[in-house]
Amino acid sequence: MTPLRILAIAAITLCTAAAWAVLGRTLQVRTSGSGSQLGDDVTDVWGPEMRQAHPTAFYFSPTGAKGRVTLQPSRSKVTVKLDYDPKKRGLLWHRTYRADFAAEYEFSNPTPVSQTLYVQFPLPSGDASYQRFSFTLGGAAASQATPSGGW
Repeated sequence: MTPLRILAIAAITLCTAAAWAVLGRTLQVRTSGSGSQLGDDVTDVWGPEMRQAHPTAFYFSPTGAKGRVTLQPSRSKVTVKLDYDPKKRGLLWHRTYRADFAAEYEFSNPTPVSQTLYVQFPLPSGDASYQRFSFTLGGAAASQATPSGGW
């Protein structure tokens, strides 16, 4: 092999490597630039990120802060089924999931006197879709449920 051929092969290799580096950097910049905008589009189309907090209950009492005593669940049974359902937007795949959530919570009365409990069940987001959602207290459907302020 002549020195001229070796020089030509080296030049072709260097030019090809430089072209791949430029292409890779271009894709990286375009992807990261559109990633945040597409993330907002994904939220608009398929809903926001969701985190479900457990319910709280309270009863009115002159000894509590602001006239209330807050109770946390004494027992819970929570079942969540997550199905991975990726969505493609532009060049990016976004992690989306379908979630089936079911839970039973038990509150204990810490006093010897019967109390009227007021239960709050904050929903993760007002923008999300809640299909087949029900809320029951003591086996009966809740009569004064207000989704905008929590259940």
